[in-house]
Amino acid sequence: MKIKILMCLLAALFLFTLYSCTDKVAPVEEETLVIISGKVVEQKQNMILPVKDVQVNLTASGLTPMIDSTDQDGNYYFQFTLEPAVQLNVTMNIKKEGYKEESPFTFEVEVGSKYPIPPITITLDTTTTIGGGGGIPPGSGMPQTIAFMGPQTIDIKVYGVGGNETAIILYEVRDSLGFPISISQRDTVTFSIAGPPVAGGAYVSPSWSLTNSAGRVATTVNSGTISGVLQIVASLRRESDGVWVRSTPTRVVVNAGLPDQNYFSIGPKQSNFAAYNWIGRTNEILVQVGDKYSNPVHQGTAVYFNTTGGIVTAARYTDIKGQTTATLYSGNPLPNYAVPGFGPGYAWIYAQTIGQNGVIVKDSVIILFSGVPGISVSPSYTINVPRGGSQTFSVNISDQHGNPLAPGTQISSTIEFSPPEGTNWAAKVGGLPDEPLNDYLFRGPGRTDFTLTVVDATPAGTPQIMPVVVKISVSGSNGNATAFLYGSVGN
Repeated sequence: MKIKILMCLLAALFLFTLYSCTDKVAPVEEETLVIISGKVVEQKQNMILPVKDVQVNLTASGLTPMIDSTDQDGNYYFQFTLEPAVQLNVTMNIKKEGYKEESPFTFEVEVGSKYPIPPITITLDTTTTIGGGGGIPPGSGMPQTIAFMGPQTIDIKVYGVGGNETAIILYEVRDSLGFPISISQRDTVTFSIAGPPVAGGAYVSPSWSLTNSAGRVATTVNSGTISGVLQIVASLRRESDGVWVRSTPTRVVVNAGLPDQNYFSIGPKQSNFAAYNWIGRTNEILVQVGDKYSNPVHQGTAVYFNTTGGIVTAARYTDIKGQTTATLYSGNPLPNYAVPGFGPGYAWIYAQTIGQNGVIVKDSVIILFSGVPGISVSPSYTINVPRGGSQTFSVNISDQHGNPLAPGTQISSTIEFSPPEGTNWAAKVGGLPDEPLNDYLFRGPGRTDFTLTVVDATPAGTPQIMPVVVKISVSGSNGNATAFLYGSVGN
């Protein structure tokens, strides 16, 4: 009986332990989470800037107080769990040394919800001192450094092209401990500007400014009419010892002038495309537009297109690289003698825009609308190769106007013969291109004109007449074509 009771107790203990272990790893359900997030900012010189290291306190009845500090982007984040169907009133308090303390505010949260709080704007408290001051009351210490506050990238457009021609640059004057100087230490900061765009009228305004209660000053840089890089330096002279304090140079890029003829280019994706006998086939026409300083023009510069063959997109607008692409569509009018000095199939594509002083900036390019393929052989289609010899043929492979076929066209030649049983009689054919045709615009050797050779390949020559057939094949976007040569090898 005692053994039986002991075994029952051990079994009960095992079941209790198993139940306890599985209970410990139960996951937290996402539906019980509450997420609160937001951003703290300040307004300076008409700019909204994030504030780092702001202390954000979150409290509620029955909830452990929570604290977070804003990151460099001014963001804070809280996450906690609640029991299902529970609603809770939470209170948020925002504070940072040197800034006015914001009034706490309360709002209600419930489980399984996210609460993105609108940006909270805080302001400097100019009635209190900031930083150490080296024993100079009241306020901060003397100016020691001038820090560039932004924007990080300054890229403005040449005057008159329709882009952003100005940018606000913000600086902060700090004491030896890195704190912004206070209102009691306010000083005059001057701004100097240098670089090639100055010759085109680039300038800063104002040229000097007094630091505000946050130790900050701002100026506006204006582009002028010349592209290049500007360098701006903020500086002040301390009255106490006459030492000059300067910022590191701030670089401003001025670019995207008006279109210039020397930097206007046009080119097709294909100079030759199979389009003469088809409607709606497409070819891309690329235009690149630069200003007289060899930089891309302002994004959104309009370029107008027209054509003497088919139709083309009327207007396109340049991207950040100064490029734009129009689409050429095959169809009427067919380009018959549209280009003086050339036969049917050749068309002009024109592109133009407006440059400085209203001057037309333009360029053009010739496009070949190639047609259906054809094969001609001379002097005849008859093969007559003497024993141990060879025969050469001139082969023209082109469209119906004698123009090259489109790129990618594949040309091949094969030879068929039936030697008597037990013999090693043979013949070979070669000379036509093995690789697909390139993008040829004009006719000529290796483009439309080729040489084909039939050779007696029997060692010591074919001793008797052996019939042969040569097949020439053409395939590609222009279509397919074949031609046959008949005759014999040997004697």
